[in-house]
Amino acid sequence: MQGRAWTFGRNINTDLIFPKMWFRPTYEPGEMASHIMVGIDEEFPSKVKRGDIIVGGLNFGCGSSREEAAACMKEAGIAAVVAPSFGRLFTRNCINVGLPVVASPGIDEQVKEGDEVEIDLAKGFIRNLRSGYEARLPPMAPESLKLIQDGGIANYTRRVLAERRRTAGALRGSMTRKFFGLVFCAFVLAPVCMAQAQYPSKRVTLIVPFGAGGSNDILARAIGQKLSETWQVPVIVENVAGASGSLGAARVAKSEADGHTLLIVSSTYTINSAVQPNLPFDPKTSFAAVSMLGKAPMMLAVSKQLPVKNTQELLELARSKPGGLNYGSAGLGSVNHMSMELLKSLAHLDIKHVPYRAGNVAVNDLVGNHLDMFIGSLPQMVELVRAGTATGLAITGTERSATVPDLPTLAESGVPGYELEQWWGIVVPAGTPSSVVTALNADLNKVLVAPEITTFMNREGAHPTPSSPEAFERHLAAELARWKQVVKSTGIKVE
Repeated sequence: MQGRAWTFGRNINTDLIFPKMWFRPTYEPGEMASHIMVGIDEEFPSKVKRGDIIVGGLNFGCGSSREEAAACMKEAGIAAVVAPSFGRLFTRNCINVGLPVVASPGIDEQVKEGDEVEIDLAKGFIRNLRSGYEARLPPMAPESLKLIQDGGIANYTRRVLAERRRTAGALRGSMTRKFFGLVFCAFVLAPVCMAQAQYPSKRVTLIVPFGAGGSNDILARAIGQKLSETWQVPVIVENVAGASGSLGAARVAKSEADGHTLLIVSSTYTINSAVQPNLPFDPKTSFAAVSMLGKAPMMLAVSKQLPVKNTQELLELARSKPGGLNYGSAGLGSVNHMSMELLKSLAHLDIKHVPYRAGNVAVNDLVGNHLDMFIGSLPQMVELVRAGTATGLAITGTERSATVPDLPTLAESGVPGYELEQWWGIVVPAGTPSSVVTALNADLNKVLVAPEITTFMNREGAHPTPSSPEAFERHLAAELARWKQVVKSTGIKVE
């Protein structure tokens, strides 16, 4: 497919792209959402031509809870939607109506509005015909392409149900024969296939234990894309948010130990393990370390309505209004929570904690001036500062960052002794064969030194840190011990 590009920014709720008068019952009227749609551009639907392509920023489609937005794009003639990452529900809705969604890290920086974009889902590439930029995509299976061409899962389901009603008897007989044929394959042919299989032998799922749009999600999708290109096997990034990352971690801990379910972990993983006594997994025995991915400082930012320009002014304001300011986090025990609690302890501040289910939700409230401050990962926060929607005050590392060289560290801004650096890595369920861990580690380390990933991480304020499984295991143990000591010495509590 080939079409003109329409570009949108990060964290766009696609329900807002089409104005409310464009929404009409695509399905049964009783299924329509009751909420009111408010359009960003009342003229946008009339500008779109059949075959055009939407190119969005990170977390495109966040907050889109029903099929209307995807269905309207389909009806308007949009050929595909491309972005570095998508909201989970929007992705599902597009699949339902047969609208292709293409995840391509950094694509929002490579395409300008009006560019001609070519996408080949079968061969697996996306190309900007104006600039010559090209990126590889996981080739789509013929069955998936046919499903999209036939109108998505919704139409497929309608046809199957109609066919079942028409030929119930014949279908039952056919299904019975197919069932016993599958049983034969499973019990007779499967052992042979398993003996010949190499890793990975099937689709790989990379679990992100937080919501879409945060640093874990951004990095996981970039890494997953490169692994998929290396393996020529789909790598599905799935967000399983909740309990400061514990829900997603618990799911992976219970998964089959064959290397086909991965978990991206970060500083929050060891913090949670240090402060939460009853986690649904054992941080020391439930996982096998594979490799470190990267490190980056975090950034303290405040809302634009807060009358401060630097950290010292923030400290003075907080001390003059004990309990009068608030900060957000991705939940109790998250790295955002503990980083602020560490700041409160070292600077002797009284600031109210407002926990959220996901960090990107807290960031949205920061931008909307409903939250006073937030310490987030540099990849997550730097775009807000560049866009002028939040004020960056300081970073949490021991040295200034080349990404934002004008921002001082907290230690040099009146909080001596403050030091915190976020990190990310990959683990798999305990019991995964060592040969699989070794193969996965080798492929990850190759991906981390690829120019695209190095450039991507540097642009986001992080730097790659490939490691051996043993070195990452030692890092996890050291971080766990460190945070236990921090909690004990500062008296920080997460209840």
